[in-house]
Amino acid sequence: MAGAIGITYSHELIHRKRIWERLAGELLLISVTYHHWSVEHVHGHHRTVGTPDDPATARLGESFFAFLPRTVIGGLISSWKIETSRLQRRKRLTYGLSNRIISGIILQIVIYVLVIFVVGWEASICLAVISFIAIFQLEIVNYFEHYGLQRVEISPGRYEPVKAMHSWDDGRKVSGYFLANLQRHADHHLRPGIRYNDLKLIDGAPRLPAGYASMLILALIPPIWFSIMNPRVKLLYAKEASKYL
Repeated sequence: MAGAIGITYSHELIHRKRIWERLAGELLLISVTYHHWSVEHVHGHHRTVGTPDDPATARLGESFFAFLPRTVIGGLISSWKIETSRLQRRKRLTYGLSNRIISGIILQIVIYVLVIFVVGWEASICLAVISFIAIFQLEIVNYFEHYGLQRVEISPGRYEPVKAMHSWDDGRKVSGYFLANLQRHADHHLRPGIRYNDLKLIDGAPRLPAGYASMLILALIPPIWFSIMNPRVKLLYAKEASKYL
């Protein structure tokens, strides 16, 4: 519930313009000890997806178990850089409560302290385990949503615009019912401000060979994952290259 449902809907809410919706999304992330993701995902991942600068884009041949620590640590570092840069532009204190990373960490600590005093230290361990499971689910979905897909570097440090081919789509209805059309991921990256019910399947976006639940299981078995996904990535880029021949 915390991962597949809670973080899925937090993802929808942190993209909204209304402040109460964004705050609701951030509260859901605070409840699973992953608040910084609200900053990194919106202001980092959507800008750098498909490039070496994006910790949430899995590289071709990279297993999920290698991807997980890289994206968790890299996402935290990225969110800190994004937030400190924002505050410096506004000439505000970097190490203050205006820093959303710092305020998020404080709120998360407060929740654990309250849980310990109200329910007991055993409950705080349960909260940590639930948070780990939720983060694990989030990052395994991140893993296969962009696995092996890279934008072309057109000049040093500059990349081609994000295209439909830079996200894996899934047209299965069951995934859409449970995950608020998250699997229509190419359209989400092309139009990040669009609400879930208006997302479409995009022509030119590669399709996953199975639904999200099946892909999650496959991602946990690297040899099978590579045998299924690597040929699809290579075929996709071979077709893309043939357009220019």
